[in-house]
Amino acid sequence: MESRLTIRRNTAGFSLIEMMAALFVLGTGLFGTVQMYQFATAKVHAMRQSQAAAWVLEETIENLRATPFDEIQSREESLEDVFGEHHRLPGAGLSLEVAAHPDPELQLKEVAATVRWRGENGRRMKKSLTTFIGPASSDRRTDIDE
Repeated sequence: MESRLTIRRNTAGFSLIEMMAALFVLGTGLFGTVQMYQFATAKVHAMRQSQAAAWVLEETIENLRATPFDEIQSREESLEDVFGEHHRLPGAGLSLEVAAHPDPELQLKEVAATVRWRGENGRRMKKSLTTFIGPASSDRRTDIDE
């Protein structure tokens, strides 16, 4: 009679240890999925900020190309002053460094635009763009010695 009871007890469903092991595996998988989702969400947010910074740099360079050549100069300013609150970059600042090209006959200015902002977890982020800007065709000097 004991052997029937032993057989019946072993085949009668899950034991408490099996249930705890299954819940542990399921919980670990669920925890990993939630952590992966949070990580992906943070990276998407960081990518959006980087794209916003690239947009700000492109707009700044295009505005400088429309500026009279003699008025292009180095400066630093807050993005709120320039673009309002549409840029989505917390605590962002824009700096422009302008230097004349070493060859004065080329009539070029090297412009380095940099955007700095606070990223996730307060980390300092920056994105830069460097280009050369020349005077418009109507602004060019025609008195170059030949």
